Amino acid sequence: MKITLIGYGKMGHMIASIAKNKGHEIASTIDTFAPDAIVKIPANEPSALAEAVKNSGCDAAIDFSHPSTIISNIKAVLPLGIPLIVGTTGWDAQKKEIAVKFNIGSHVCYLGGISKGSGMIHPNMATMLGFITTDANITA
Repeated sequence: MKITLIGYGKMGHMIASIAKNKGHEIASTIDTFAPDAIVKIPANEPSALAEAVKNSGCDAAIDFSHPSTIISNIKAVLPLGIPLIVGTTGWDAQKKEIAVKFNIGSHVCYLGGISKGSGMIHPNMATMLGFITTDANITA
């Protein structure tokens, strides 16, 4: 799998090492400050992030960036249709609401999602709670 890392600090380097040892390819590393990042982007420039992720040709992206940028990073990457894993911590004080607007034929629909790592709920659990909501009319 080709993985792009958003945020190339301590955790980004650790994820890169683990991914390579498991046979995955690091398509790109993206950061504002890390001197060894493959792609450097300006701070608070979601369009630059989206372009860097898109141009990386990755199969998935993993974000371990700064809590202050996580919502804008999610909004920048989601429209690309590339799976995004968010590992950034420390943003519990921020409001975590996000929805994607899309069309099914001539109908406008919305899709929202949230997940919560169970380590935040109970330290001995190894599961994740995930919820997806939509106003799309889905039938069996």
